Amino acid sequence: MANYRPIFLLMTFSKVVEATTYNTIIHHLQVNNILVAEQYGFRRGLSTENAASTLIESTVKAWNSKLKVGGIFCDLAKAFDYVSHEILIMKLQYYGLQEENINWFKSYLFNRRQRVKLNINNIQDCSSTWETIKHGDPQGSVWVHYFILHI
Repeated sequence: MANYRPIFLLMTFSKVVEATTYNTIIHHLQVNNILVAEQYGFRRGLSTENAASTLIESTVKAWNSKLKVGGIFCDLAKAFDYVSHEILIMKLQYYGLQEENINWFKSYLFNRRQRVKLNINNIQDCSSTWETIKHGDPQGSVWVHYFILHI
């Protein structure tokens, strides 16, 4: 059970609004040069292959210069499940997003509720109580993964 992540059923309209908001904020991040060059995930034209290639090139270059090379690699499994909505909002404010965008994020994330529903042998439905979500992102969300990784 611990390995299962809740599935959020996002409406099509929600995804359209997300995509529009995503494009607006990406433009803000790019125009204000907030993104670092070393950020490869969720960026157009940059992929894990680019990240691996850059790592290999810099490692080989260091070895050729007789430098020592070390690396620390972290597996951030389920990292998106632990993102604090409050901290995400503070970061968006720090990077100068307009108040109307901040308010949209707040309305989208805050007071989101979920419950677990099990159907046992197609006979009996069991449901947990509704709980307010204070961490994590809606699965299938267009923008949250991007902003968590970039800011």
